[in-house]
Order: sequence, then C-alpha cells, then structure tokens
Amino acid sequence: MSKLIIASGCSYTDPYYPAYLEHNITTWPELVAKELDIEFINLAGQGAPNDYICNSVTDAIFEYSDRDIIAMVLWTDSNRWYPCKGPKRLQKEDCLLTYQLRCMWRLNEFCKQQQVPLYQGHSTSPLACLRIHDRPSFLFNNTYYNPAYFGPQAPDSNMPWMADETYIIPGDGHPNQKTQQHGLSKFYPYQ
Repeated sequence: MSKLIIASGCSYTDPYYPAYLEHNITTWPELVAKELDIEFINLAGQGAPNDYICNSVTDAIFEYSDRDIIAMVLWTDSNRWYPCKGPKRLQKEDCLLTYQLRCMWRLNEFCKQQQVPLYQGHSTSPLACLRIHDRPSFLFNNTYYNPAYFGPQAPDSNMPWMADETYIIPGDGHPNQKTQQHGLSKFYPYQ
C-alpha cells in the first residue's frame, strides 16, 4: 500500500494562491512530501473555513482508502465560517471558537476511527481573531478543547512568523518561502 499525504488549509497552504504563483513559492505540503518522497494531494483553498478543511480531508480519506494516508492540516481563522451570520441561538460570544474546535474535534475523531495519523497546526490563535485573547478560559474550558489539536504550538498563540516581516510576502501578508520551509519543520512527522 503506497503512502499518500492529504493536506488542507486556507490560502496559507493553497499552492494556487496568486502571490505564491507570482513569487514561485512552494507550499509546505509539497515540501513535506518531497522530504518524505511521498505522493501528496493539496486540497487547500483561498478563504477556506475550517468546515471545508475538515470535510475536504474527510472526503479524501474515503476516496483514497486503499492508500496508507497521512493527513496534515493548517487550521484557519475562527471567523471564517458558513453561514456568515448564524442563527440567534448560536450568537454567543464564544460561538465561533466552539465552531472551530468542533471542526478540529470532528477531523481528529474521524482520523482516529480510520487509523489515519493527523498532523495539525493553526495559523492564528482562535482567541486572537475573535478578539477575546484576554479570556483564555473560553478556549481552555470549551467542551471541544484538546491541546493536541494545536500541534507543536501553544493554542493561544499565532504562528511566530506572523509578526515578522522577514517571513511574509511584502505587501501581501502571506507566508513567503522561508515561512513555508518553517512549516516543513512543524509538519515533518518523522523527525
């Protein structure tokens, strides 16, 4: 059974993001696949919410069930979701945080059920994008919270490169090649 990496995320992972094409940037899933000499599928999409990330990987695991799969995701901002404004019963201060954690929980539980290793990280803290970064209890006391969902970084932190201009495409704000290489070190599963 041949190995296959299935990766997903938002534009930070999308090899077809216009600035990546313009600057000839190779995204981290391809870098990991080259390092491991494994075939890969990158399902990332610009502006993709966490539901898409979870569902795209789930669907691909079913589609390629005859392969030895490694799943890898870079979760996106909590404020990206469908629909943009939910029903009033869901409009609580931490509803988007719960939404993000539930997406993470679903994919983690599915991968456990399918015996597929899952490597994951997040681009921004789920607290920061919701402007509740001063209340980490919203995260740590949430029913769906599990520190394993955040990979090698602290759940209440952003990727370190986000505040460092040497790691982003000038005038764009997306990770440059140096940052994609940093992603390789975070997602390379056999170090």
